[in-house]
Amino acid sequence: MNQDSPQIAIFIDYENVRVRKGAYESPRDLLQLIYDQLPENAQRRVVRVYMSMGLPEDKGPIRMNDIYNLHSMGADPVTVPSYRSGENSQRKNIADSVMTCDIMETIFTQEYIDVFALATGDKDFIPVVRMLKKYGKQIILLVPGSPARSLMEEVSILQSPEGSLTKIVDLKSVRRGRLRNQEEEDQEENG
Repeated sequence: MNQDSPQIAIFIDYENVRVRKGAYESPRDLLQLIYDQLPENAQRRVVRVYMSMGLPEDKGPIRMNDIYNLHSMGADPVTVPSYRSGENSQRKNIADSVMTCDIMETIFTQEYIDVFALATGDKDFIPVVRMLKKYGKQIILLVPGSPARSLMEEVSILQSPEGSLTKIVDLKSVRRGRLRNQEEEDQEENG
């Protein structure tokens, strides 16, 4: 292994960070957006994208082409079941639990990984962030436009000079910048 390059593990909570309003964002596009935010010399050792399978009555919530594209980009798609919960039959899945277990396993079985990139805005990952800090791992947090306030409060603690947070990336801002650049390119071509 090249010691000069950071060894990185990437964990993506797809349902939490994908575009909620507007057009469907493919997992491939999201993964490329995330890859573009990471250090160029990073050695990607683990890349997992957690996706809901939907409910039995859903018509193919996961597109097979998406799964193929993730594999072709070096990622392991992890599909998790969905279920209905509560009085209003709210749709839920176990992606957070599965992702947490996988991160913990990676901390202890692949000790050479020194950077963990987490794409989520969910407060359920506060204990994970604390554990990564405890074991001296660097953290890159990629958040949607409106992450949980408690997660961001925890992250602000990690941004101190002795903290382990490498960087925070607001995916919504990055997307907006890309759209703005694309519109400018289109205007130049048409203008």
